[in-house]
Amino acid sequence: MIFLMMRRTRMMDIEKPNFELALFEANKLLLQEGLIETFPFQAKKIVKSCSDMSIQSFKKAIEKYGFDPKDLGSKSALTASRLGRKLLLYNNEEYKPRVIWSILHELGHDNLNHPLNPEQYSNKEIEAHFFAAQILMPEQIILELIRRGEKITSKFLQEKFEVSREAAEKRLKTMSMINWEWRTEEEKFFDECIIKKFEAFLNSIHPRTPTFDEDYEQMEADRMSWRI
Repeated sequence: MIFLMMRRTRMMDIEKPNFELALFEANKLLLQEGLIETFPFQAKKIVKSCSDMSIQSFKKAIEKYGFDPKDLGSKSALTASRLGRKLLLYNNEEYKPRVIWSILHELGHDNLNHPLNPEQYSNKEIEAHFFAAQILMPEQIILELIRRGEKITSKFLQEKFEVSREAAEKRLKTMSMINWEWRTEEEKFFDECIIKKFEAFLNSIHPRTPTFDEDYEQMEADRMSWRI
């Protein structure tokens, strides 16, 4: 019996993160959530809109639900259950970018149907981090800005997406390890849709230079408008 428990624990520990699922769920939320129109966005409003979790500050959770401050620990955000309700609690006294990341990290756990205590499973934590990174700094947006000639640095990500330096540097490191030629048809579809949805945000940073075909089409349209 002990051997079986040890074996099961080891299997949970070595289970690989499902990056494809985390990316799919994040992309789906980016496209479907009407409250995400630009970056940065209001993370708390997103939680209220797309989940059944009640989002509360640590202070309010202590007053309303009788949480012991010791139970909340030093985390920026966490999920808990009280009176049959699922709660997402956050520390509004923490560094804002870190709190926002933690809120979306917890939303990732919820969207990916992770257990209530996912920190026991390292692969689930990685999936939630991947989800949060994609929501806050979509890879499609970053790649499109690069194609337009923008130089992407840690400072750039911090300023444009209002993330912490740690999150920005981790994002750059993760994206540098991805082979962007290996894209499934589903991923390519999401890429096109996300770029289209956030075209205004992209143009506010680096307007796209029209191609020759687009210039020609515009000239033809102008010429046709001159006709009587």
